[in-house]
Amino acid sequence: MVNIKEIAGLLKIMRPLNLGIAAMAMVAMRYGLNARLLDDGLSASGWVFAESMGIMVLLMAAGNLINDYFDIKEDRINHPERQVIGRSVPRRDLIKAHAALSIAGMALAIDLSLRIGDWTVAALAALIGALLWWYSSALKGTFVWGNLLVALLTGLVPLWAALPELHAASAPEKAELLWWAAAFGCVAFGVSWVREIIKDIQDIPGDQAAGHRTLAVEWGADRSSKAALRAQIILTLAYAAVAATWSLHFTLLSFQSYISLMLPGLLMAMTTLFLRSPAHFQWADRTAKLTLVAGFAIAFVLPL
Repeated sequence: MVNIKEIAGLLKIMRPLNLGIAAMAMVAMRYGLNARLLDDGLSASGWVFAESMGIMVLLMAAGNLINDYFDIKEDRINHPERQVIGRSVPRRDLIKAHAALSIAGMALAIDLSLRIGDWTVAALAALIGALLWWYSSALKGTFVWGNLLVALLTGLVPLWAALPELHAASAPEKAELLWWAAAFGCVAFGVSWVREIIKDIQDIPGDQAAGHRTLAVEWGADRSSKAALRAQIILTLAYAAVAATWSLHFTLLSFQSYISLMLPGLLMAMTTLFLRSPAHFQWADRTAKLTLVAGFAIAFVLPL
């Protein structure tokens, strides 16, 4: 018999909103940017792109499951209201669901590699799956390194969107695709890194109980919040300057317009510096996601 509560619990742990943002980012990169960079248009079919997006979503969902599998002790302290493991979702079913999603993601990756004649896709998918397991089981509680790995994997999304197009692109087009993927990846990396610091500030009590040595545990909430704010200010100014410079003409108006796209991230970091109630942390998390959405949405209108 199908257990509706268990399925609902698993879906909750998979964090569907985050998966949707990753899928949206890939759509923005493909149709907003890559389609305009290639002289002959997109070479990969819609099915190939859908398969590529499915791989990313499946691996991310599996990573979220295994993360919560190892985080039971911390979540009982930090997020007791969200605790479903051991209640509606047995731990053994959680690990089974992780295995099923990982296998499905790798099967799609192998099929896609065969379709486009490039095993980079399968190799990268296997590496991402392994890194997500490593992060959850060992790296998450370390100083900085866990945050950097999550930010790096987030920054790989634009590259993943470009991979199906690389095999048929000319050498100049490949260089341009990779350049823009790296540029958007750096923005995603920066925003995600700040978000991870802020999440760690919220999770200090549970992380301390679990013996973790995250940046927030080692530095404390005040110093970590100031570091997150400084990082977000630097990211905002760098993003605006580079994006405006890449535009047809650098103007003060274009610079200001690109800064406005990063304003949610600035507000997120500033809020954490002064206000640290659960409601404000939730708001900060949402603004981080809004910043990512805005940063990728500009792919549709950025002059090339």
